[in-house]
Amino acid sequence: MNLVGKIFVVLILVFSLFFMGLAVTIYATHKHWKDEIERPQAAVKPGEPLGLKPQLAQAQAQVTDLQRQVDNLRNALSREEASKRQQLAKLEAEKEQLRREHTQLVNEQALLTQGERQAVEAAKANQTMLDAKLGEIDTLRGEIKQAYADRDAHFKEVVAKTDELNKLLGQIERLAASHSVLAERVAKAKQVLDSRGLDINEPVDGPPKVDGIVLKSSSSGLVEISLGSDEGLRKGHQLIVYRNGGKYVGKIEVIETRADRSVAKVMPDPEFRASPIQREDRVATRIN
Repeated sequence: MNLVGKIFVVLILVFSLFFMGLAVTIYATHKHWKDEIERPQAAVKPGEPLGLKPQLAQAQAQVTDLQRQVDNLRNALSREEASKRQQLAKLEAEKEQLRREHTQLVNEQALLTQGERQAVEAAKANQTMLDAKLGEIDTLRGEIKQAYADRDAHFKEVVAKTDELNKLLGQIERLAASHSVLAERVAKAKQVLDSRGLDINEPVDGPPKVDGIVLKSSSSGLVEISLGSDEGLRKGHQLIVYRNGGKYVGKIEVIETRADRSVAKVMPDPEFRASPIQREDRVATRIN
């Protein structure tokens, strides 16, 4: 049933109620018309009907309510008709546009059918495109969800890195305190080294500060000295040979050590033409 049919049904119901009330009023005039017409709800006894006047008031209220419903239905019908007219006008415009497009191509019915077929194919293509876009939207939703998960993971990582940074800052503070203590100890150690005539920049693996004499000297370039492993000499240490008065003689390199003596080879010195090393020459780390 359409909207017009519903409206007619409501009108029939309204007029039916009206004529029913009129008939009841006519019937009430034949007997005790005043009671039958004006009997209120409070005076109604079992088996007696409500007065026609209250019934009429109720019927009028119902008619008013039904009239309001009819007006609402009419307004809805008017809005729907306006919407239909707008849609019809839009469709007419689209139809005219399609007619002009088809007119440009052909004026025959066969080509119009071809145009309709093309429109259906375009609709299918649009539906396919829509399905593809919906698929892309689902994919983007998944990517957004993954991005949120990655963001949460990154946030947790940042929190962990922050905790680690705080720990490292605490370690740096402790290391700074240790550095101050070590710097104080190094300063005291340097004072001790300076008081004993030691240089802190000297290599640790260099020869110790020693002073001895040459015990034997041979023409093969080997010498025996009075210093050994007990004085801290090791293979590869280099010493200076000089005579009384601090005269430079040459350099030697230790090739073998014993407890109280060592064997060394004479090193060539291209910058200074040294004299041959002799017995009783002095051997030391440096010439004082």
